[in-house]
Amino acid sequence: MQNIAMITSEPTIASVTELAINVNTDLFIDIFNTDVSLARLREILELVQILTVTAKKIVQEALLTAIKEIPITETTESIAQAAITQEFLKDISSDCKNILRYLTYALIGTDALVLEQLSLKSLQRQYQSFQIQFLVSVVKQIQILINPLLKDSDIVTELNGYFESIITRIDSQDPTKIREKQRQGLVRLREEWLAEDEDEQTETWNYLQECLDPKSPLYSPVII
Repeated sequence: MQNIAMITSEPTIASVTELAINVNTDLFIDIFNTDVSLARLREILELVQILTVTAKKIVQEALLTAIKEIPITETTESIAQAAITQEFLKDISSDCKNILRYLTYALIGTDALVLEQLSLKSLQRQYQSFQIQFLVSVVKQIQILINPLLKDSDIVTELNGYFESIITRIDSQDPTKIREKQRQGLVRLREEWLAEDEDEQTETWNYLQECLDPKSPLYSPVII
């Protein structure tokens, strides 16, 4: 049981979250005179208590659902089997539990900035495009599972905004989308340069194009 005397009169997100997880909901509400409505605070703390117990189950269910949704065809089956390794699933499971923890921090603190401190192993390992999109699918499944646990539509909207922020961050690391973004930038650059019809600019464009061609010996994608 959390020692109530250890919590300062100016609680941080971390101390409030620790208290939320470890003490009785009614006692928490009595201790802190917050500006947040008691109804909202009560519902968030109830969600925190549920997630504290069921986080592992929610993540496992989301993983299973995402796996079932993988389109298994003659051309994609081998790719899917090669991509979904034990190490990959372990990373995703760890990441998703971490995501749930930081979502509760954001809800209790009413501050999306805390999500910037969220570290994901899946992004650090620079997984393939297929794997990044699989992680996106898992996070979306978690969102679907959690939403029914809340009754207040305003809290649901707030939580969905946090989910969207996390999903956008993950999706932005998709190597295929990074290369497409690079390609579009080079197309714009080409249009500007070739408008002047100069040989040197045409040569530079051809070189950059080769650097982004996976089949070229010059292939060297820029990491954004």
